[in-house]
This record gives sequence, structure tokens and C-alpha cells, in this order.
Amino acid sequence: MLMEVRRHFKILFSYVKFNLKCSSEYKISFLTQIFGMILNNGSFLIFWWIIFRNVNIIGGYSFDDVLILWGLASSSFGLTYILFGNVRELSDFIISGRLDSYILQPADIVLNTCASKMEVSSWGDLIYGYILLILAGRFDLKGAFLFTLFTVTGSIIYFSLILLLNSLAFYLGNVESTKRILDMFFLAFATYPEGIFDNFFRFLFYSVLPVGFSIYLPIRIFNNFNLLSIILVILAALVWLFISFKVFYSGLKRYESANIMEAKM
Repeated sequence: MLMEVRRHFKILFSYVKFNLKCSSEYKISFLTQIFGMILNNGSFLIFWWIIFRNVNIIGGYSFDDVLILWGLASSSFGLTYILFGNVRELSDFIISGRLDSYILQPADIVLNTCASKMEVSSWGDLIYGYILLILAGRFDLKGAFLFTLFTVTGSIIYFSLILLLNSLAFYLGNVESTKRILDMFFLAFATYPEGIFDNFFRFLFYSVLPVGFSIYLPIRIFNNFNLLSIILVILAALVWLFISFKVFYSGLKRYESANIMEAKM
């Protein structure tokens, strides 16, 4: 089991190294995409700064809490598409038959397919999250550790959700509109204070759309450190990862090859 995990990490590292090398070949374009994303995200910070000039608390969150909120959402999103840039295209691979070339390779199909692409601009999202951590005054040893941990768990949860949504293509065919709507909802809810939502939405945040485990509970831990809550976040990430892989591989049995052969790394 341990050897298999190490093998998967080695494959993932190889893809990241290869994709980063290819993407940074044109350095100006590479840096422009990264800084462009940071500036784009920064516009939302100005919006919240203007609001908090008139109020001190929104939904139980201070301005610093909102910085952490946006930081975690941004970094988790960024890390997901740095490592697994093809995950949102997976349903198209399934429908078009392009999954064939990945199935034949001696590696985990999900890892091999999703990690074969990197979204360069996502580096800007990842970096932006840490910039907000610094602006919130929480960039000490404890804050940096918790932020990195929750960036990883948040990325696992977000990746699992997108993988699950795309895997529905095995069962339902074209799920493009469905996955876009749910993806949009997840990202939208992840950037607003939890306290502004009623109990119905909070139930959704800890079940169907796991924003609670990826964003809201980590913010509570930032303010009130709790080891059991940290364990709960980690377990939630692993459970969502297990469910998404289970749905994918169950659906894979229904996959119909299109006999398309393409050379892949």
C-alpha cells in the first residue's frame, strides 16, 4: 500500500515538473498569466475593503477573517488546477472516447488523466492566497502551517467534487451544464461568510457542497485551535476522495471505447 502511494506521488511529481517546464518555456507569458490572475483576484479584495470601511462584522466575520476565507478558497482552487489541470475536462474525455489512451497506460487512470495538464494561471491563485494570509497578519509558524494544511485538504475536497461531477458522464452522458452550475455554486459560497446563510444552506455546506469542511471549519480552527476539528477536516477530505474515486471506477465499467489512440506522456 505504501509503495503504491509513493508510486502515485512520484508520477504526480513527474507531471508537475514536466508541465511546469513546458509552461515556463515562454517566461514572459508564464509570468503574465500568474500576475494577471493575482491582480484579477485583488479586485475582489478592494470590494470587501470598501464594505468593511462601514461595518466591523459581517456574518460573524471580521475583515481579517474574510482575507483568510478568500485566501483558502484561492489557494485551494489554485493547487487543484496546478496538480490536476485536466479534471474539469474529464467528462469530455469520457464522452468523446479520449479516455482510451490513458486506460492503456500502467498508471492510475484518474491521476494519469487529470495530472497531464497544468493551468498556469492557477499559480497566481495559489500565491494570492498566501499574500492574503500575510495581509491578515497571520503569517507566523502556526498560521502558515494551518493555511498550508487546509490548502491541501481544501484542494482534495474541491478536486473530489469536480471528479465526482465529471464522473457522472459515465451514467448521464453530457453533464456540462450541471457540473458548471454546481462548480459555480461551490466557488461562490466559498467566498462569503458562513454566518450570512441560514441553516438549510449550512446543511448543504457540510453534505452536498462540502464548503464547510474545505473553508468554513478551517477558519474556525484559525480563530480557535482545535485538534479534533483538524482531524475531522482531514477525514472529510479522505472520505470525499474515496467517494469520488468509487463513483469514477464504478462508472468506468460502463465506458464505451471509441478506439482512439493518442500518444501521451
